[in-house]
Amino acid sequence: MTRGPKPHGGLCSVVMRAGPCTCSPLPSWSRLSAVNVMAIVSRRSLLNDKLCARSAGKALLSGILRTVHQEHIDKDLTLLGVPGDAYVEKLYKSHGMTEYGREESGMPKLKVSYPPKCVPFITETILCKEMDWKDISSIAWRLVPGSWFVKENCAHFIPMIEYWKQMLRVRS
Repeated sequence: MTRGPKPHGGLCSVVMRAGPCTCSPLPSWSRLSAVNVMAIVSRRSLLNDKLCARSAGKALLSGILRTVHQEHIDKDLTLLGVPGDAYVEKLYKSHGMTEYGREESGMPKLKVSYPPKCVPFITETILCKEMDWKDISSIAWRLVPGSWFVKENCAHFIPMIEYWKQMLRVRS
């Protein structure tokens, strides 16, 4: 994990990449704070170990996002990612990431930005699945078609279909 210089304002970013590092230091004029996570590989995915708990990668990512957010509490948090395979690409997109370019390898460059007030919702509710009634009501409001026209909330950063998929998994 590498860190860029502390910002004086602007953007806070977490960069996730698969493959070899082609990073260069951030320019001195940069107003960006970055954490570069080269890869998150869990024991379960690496060894196909059924005894391991699921979602260790999500828990690690949640911790990294919380740490960066605490350092820059009043800034938007932007998550950039280059997936290593189609499964990870689908996972990133299911969490609201959108394509903004292509790597030389052909894999998409993906990103999503969260305002400061939504970082706890993303790190605790979405990644760690720790919910209270406020979170449940936010998600319920998100499921109302056209609700973002009336009042957008943090649950609107995640595609609606992902909430439906999760509810169907819990039900079965």
